Amino acid sequence: MTNLTVLRRQRGLTQGQLAGLVGLPRQELNRLENGWLRRVRPDAEKRLREIFGPEWDLDSLIREPAPRPEL
Repeated sequence: MTNLTVLRRQRGLTQGQLAGLVGLPRQELNRLENGWLRRVRPDAEKRLREIFGPEWDLDSLIREPAPRPEL
């Protein structure tokens, strides 16, 4: 699982919904979430930053989330 998957789910979006917002085919978004794709068009990356925030560049989005410390 990637940060992109976590953020998408937190916002209650399906892959199809997010893909539509970003302007990508759902299959391409799926490949991003599964780490099979490392680049997208610059306009799609810009839309991802607009949706999730400027701190989320593509490299950060396709990384696995940092483990949470156990309490």
